[in-house]
Amino acid sequence: MQQQTSNLYECGVQGSTHSSQIGHLLTRLRGLCSVEVPLNHRELVFRSVPVGSAISEVRARYDYNAIGQKWWVRYISTPHIREKLPATIRNIIDIQVSNNIATFLEYLGYKYDFEYILQGYQFTYQRSLTIKLVQIKKPHLPSYGRETTIYSDEGFPIYGPTWLIDVYCIATDEGFQSAVEQLNTFQEYLVPLVELMKVDHRHLGSEKPPTLAPPIPMMIPPHMPNPSIIATSPQNTSSPAFIQLPTPPTPPLLPMTTVTSTATTPTTPTYLPSSSTVKR
Repeated sequence: MQQQTSNLYECGVQGSTHSSQIGHLLTRLRGLCSVEVPLNHRELVFRSVPVGSAISEVRARYDYNAIGQKWWVRYISTPHIREKLPATIRNIIDIQVSNNIATFLEYLGYKYDFEYILQGYQFTYQRSLTIKLVQIKKPHLPSYGRETTIYSDEGFPIYGPTWLIDVYCIATDEGFQSAVEQLNTFQEYLVPLVELMKVDHRHLGSEKPPTLAPPIPMMIPPHMPNPSIIATSPQNTSSPAFIQLPTPPTPPLLPMTTVTSTATTPTTPTYLPSSSTVKR
């Protein structure tokens, strides 16, 4: 008689906060959680060649803080659709591997897509919840394709001063409801520092651009005639191209008149010598 084994799922909620709130958030997490470890990972994302509409994704993770074997590979499934559960549910499998995992994945048909660095903190709450408070950074130098196996953890934050928080627990098919209750209880402890919620991955990347407000109608003075002249493009007469404003009326020309000046030209006065100066 074969024994059936239940699948393991990760139930989680996510949120974000500003770097100015990290001090207060760390103080609260350290008071709630019993275990804290620094987190410093570099993850290389590989995607399979599309077969129909199915695309598989695995992540090769390099742990800077690990002693001994530093490479892990993680498989992440597409999120399961559970409309009534306020948490993201997906299969996640972690396997410890050797340092030639990138070459092995290429032999399996996977192609390198991108990589990033996760730096922050990892907490454990009551041995059931895992909390990751991290910053996502872009490495200064990509590690994929380099001959050396020394990977630098230097990078700059992709989202600026924003920190991401991920809270999750492991559950079986029958334990979804109890896992969600634990998540709801824990996220109340972090209010108002951070708000945790379910992320619907089906809508990521499919948001429509915001609709621009319609242009403000142009006010025409009452003494001017209504233009109502909309020029259309020659290719499509139903789409307006521009609005032609009416030409303001030309004022009437005044009749030209000849103006005759009545001023007389001044004459130079003639001075006669006095009688005393006349020689006799």
